[in-house]
Amino acid sequence: MRMRRTLAILGILALALAGTAYCASGVDSRLQETLTDLGLEVIDRAPAGVTPLELRSLGELKRFLRRAGTDGLLLTDQFKPEEYLGATVETVAIDIRELHYSYICNPVWRTRFNLWADVYVASSGSFHWIDDVRSVRVGLSGFHPFMRLADKYTDDYIYPNQQRARIEGGGTLEYYLFLQGVLTYYSQPAYIIAYYSI
Repeated sequence: MRMRRTLAILGILALALAGTAYCASGVDSRLQETLTDLGLEVIDRAPAGVTPLELRSLGELKRFLRRAGTDGLLLTDQFKPEEYLGATVETVAIDIRELHYSYICNPVWRTRFNLWADVYVASSGSFHWIDDVRSVRVGLSGFHPFMRLADKYTDDYIYPNQQRARIEGGGTLEYYLFLQGVLTYYSQPAYIIAYYSI
């Protein structure tokens, strides 16, 4: 009986040594190394509301990562916002200008990273100045069930002459991907820094 148990244990050890090596999470060590080299992390589950994107091969994963995302967008005064809704309120010579800046952060699914802000422009006769910047916010639009925007931040600054404002927002784009039965996580920064002048 003791001899059979010893042989069984030795047999299991031999199979384990002869078979494919696995890391602690149960993922093939070669696949784990490749995923790490590509900047992906193996995880146990995706957050609620996120449906991971299933990829069939390492080649498909590499193509996806090459096309996914850009780090951010820096805009100059010459760049006009994608959408200028004009003056929506006129109270005591204050115009609210609703600005929207965006860029495609994931060309595979045409997902957009967006920055919105309300700029309050005051006037007295022919003189105009930026009085305030409010409601600065960021978000994703378009189809993006396998990704989300985390660690969001916003900031704004009105220059001392009150003729120019810097509006900034960003966060972390988090991608959740299935590859060969392994759930992985990939992230990269996203941001927009825009300058608005009057």
